[in-house]
Amino acid sequence: MPSEYATYYGIAVLAVMTYLTRVTGYLIGSRIPEESRLYRIIQTLPGCALSAVVAPSLVRGTPLDTAAVIAAAAVFHFSGQILTALLTGLAISVAGSHWMGM
Repeated sequence: MPSEYATYYGIAVLAVMTYLTRVTGYLIGSRIPEESRLYRIIQTLPGCALSAVVAPSLVRGTPLDTAAVIAAAAVFHFSGQILTALLTGLAISVAGSHWMGM
């Protein structure tokens, strides 16, 4: 049986590790020259992470999931605003689930 403080301990450890990860990334990232190959690789990581989250919805998702992803991609293509695209995909997914009774 875990102690009653195990949850708080876990949250504290995760918070400290998150902080250290961000600070380390900032300190190391500020020393990487913008002309280097590593800098270009690091710049593409957010898109790769987003693709890793979205790809399973395309492969195993319902037609509604696929439509939401396609709509979000179209909004991003035409507007260039990632937050607007994500909110569009989310709105389509939530509204479609509501109307379809899912």
